[in-house]
Amino acid sequence: MPRAITFENAIDAGSNRIADDQETGTMLSPHEFSMLLRVARAPDSVDPSNPAFAVLVEKRLVDDTQMRMNAVAARPALTPVGQMLLARFDEAA
Repeated sequence: MPRAITFENAIDAGSNRIADDQETGTMLSPHEFSMLLRVARAPDSVDPSNPAFAVLVEKRLVDDTQMRMNAVAARPALTPVGQMLLARFDEAA
């Protein structure tokens, strides 16, 4: 049985192709990618009720643990996988 493609192993393998949506359902939509950039660059402007934010948390690209514990002072943060994903795009640009 072939190993499932995930963000983690696609990034670790150095692939420029993050994942095939038909294989894994892990491709980011433009809205989700935009939200990922917003978390990285302007986390105070992120609306946690946005569906794109929920997808990023589900895919473990964004950590919302601090936000759930203290919604007033905390901000969302990229996980190491989210950081690696954005670094890959920076390298390709």
